[in-house]
Amino acid sequence: TGDEGVVGMFGCVPSVDPQYGCAWLLQSDKLLTHRKQFLKECPYWVSKMGEGYDYLYNFVDKRNWVSLKWLQFLGFEPKEEFEEYGHGKIPFLLMIKEMKK
Repeated sequence: TGDEGVVGMFGCVPSVDPQYGCAWLLQSDKLLTHRKQFLKECPYWVSKMGEGYDYLYNFVDKRNWVSLKWLQFLGFEPKEEFEEYGHGKIPFLLMIKEMKK
C-alpha cells in the first residue's frame, strides 16, 4: 500500500488433523483505512486458504467482537466455548468454517 507500511498479513497453517487448517490474521490499525477493500476481498482469500481442507478454524478471545463478527461474515460459526483458555484463563470461542467441496 505505497508508503503506509504493513497493513496486515494472513494465512493458514496445517493442524494435527489434515482435514483442518488453522486460519490466522495479524493486522495493524491501518487496516481500518482499507476496510471496504479488505471485506470485499476476504471471501476470495478465505476460499483460497481453505483449498485442501474440509474445515478452517481459529480460537478467538470471546471479548474480541470485531474478530468474531468478521469471522461470522466469512461463514465461520462458533462451535465450542472454553471458559478458561490459555495462559490467561480467559473465555475463548472455537470458530469453524466448513469448506464447500
